[in-house]
Amino acid sequence: MVREDASELHTIWDEARNHIESGNYGKAVEIYRYILVRYADNGVAAEHANAYLGDIFLTLRQLDEGSYP
Repeated sequence: MVREDASELHTIWDEARNHIESGNYGKAVEIYRYILVRYADNGVAAEHANAYLGDIFLTLRQLDEGSYP
């Protein structure tokens, strides 16, 4: 991974975490979905984004992602 990509990714992770901590799960979901698209070739980033998405949906008790806005 290029250094600037790593820096951007760390910034994005921090932003998503801040949204989760403030209860803005919708924005965090948007960010993790962005990571899945932008960093599709980065297996670790995709793995973590999917795990965090799963955690959000479990927290919200929304087990059918298709029902999430």
